Amino acid sequence: MVDEGVKIRRKILVDENRKTEVLRVPFYYQSDVDALCFVYSLKMCLDYYKNIYPKSQIREETPNMNVDEIKELTSTSRQSGTRVDGELMNKLERNIDSLKFALNEETSLETLKNKILNGYPQILLYDCSYMQHQIPGPGHAGVLIGLMENNDLILNNPWLGNNTLVEYRDFEPGWEIEYRRSVIVEPELQAQLEVEE
Repeated sequence: MVDEGVKIRRKILVDENRKTEVLRVPFYYQSDVDALCFVYSLKMCLDYYKNIYPKSQIREETPNMNVDEIKELTSTSRQSGTRVDGELMNKLERNIDSLKFALNEETSLETLKNKILNGYPQILLYDCSYMQHQIPGPGHAGVLIGLMENNDLILNNPWLGNNTLVEYRDFEPGWEIEYRRSVIVEPELQAQLEVEE
């Protein structure tokens, strides 16, 4: 059942002249001394589906996990981060029944737009150092919560802040170096199709 009173989008001011709508994904900062960007990005997505997503069955069935539980589930090291691969996606699906997880490579802008339009936040995997300074660094994760008409991205970046506007021309090289990977997190269709009593 869809709860019509739940609003999944909100308007933000991205600069002095532009407003846009973004998904109401909660935001959490990671510490600047650990490599938990994927863990915090996943926490943002889980909390969105647990507390904001309009289908009550998805909200009820999505677990309320803290950072330590997510860190353990994803086998994340504070020093080296999270290995994001197909095995991790399978582990997440086995442990979080209400959601589907897919790791995509060579993700298109069209895919990003469609998922955002459907109300599905995505975790983007990119090289933040390369994006900012053109110097290769470690991989990073952030949550895509909106796209501008010119393809500029609005990210909940656990290191740089929430509602972060990133110009696509700056983002793309740092994303390309990480094979344009994205983790699509969306409701499990079986959970959507079950009849509520």
